[in-house]
Amino acid sequence: MVTKTASKAMRLFDSGYNCAEAVLIALSEKLAQKNAVIPRIATGFGGGVGRSGSVCGALSGAVMAIGLLRGCDKAEEKEKRYAVYDEVLQMVKEFEKEFGSSQCKTLTQCDLRTEKGRKKFYGQEVRKKVCPKFVGWCADYVAKGRSLA
Repeated sequence: MVTKTASKAMRLFDSGYNCAEAVLIALSEKLAQKNAVIPRIATGFGGGVGRSGSVCGALSGAVMAIGLLRGCDKAEEKEKRYAVYDEVLQMVKEFEKEFGSSQCKTLTQCDLRTEKGRKKFYGQEVRKKVCPKFVGWCADYVAKGRSLA
């Protein structure tokens, strides 16, 4: 079953927010972390970090949400930092198990650095047909893991 948070993230994505923004907004609202920097802080992570095709933006949004929830406030909080690293690594492993990769270029089969890749992404509706499942999965994963459903 898809959580309300995942549904919200997919609606935000469908409305025009990028993958990272949509996931972070949906999760931050559940965390009562409304702030003017959200979604701005997530904008550059779309398209696998600035359209580079690197790590999936939906995953990046989820990582930022985990940071909001459990991140460090002080440099010396090493145990807390390492716990977040472990949590994020587990999420990435499960995402890769589910989808075969965590790389945007591989997941979408589009090179967003090129005009041809962007045309494929938007023209063949890869954004509408492929990416929502990643957005939903990431929002769902964090929401379920944090009792935010």
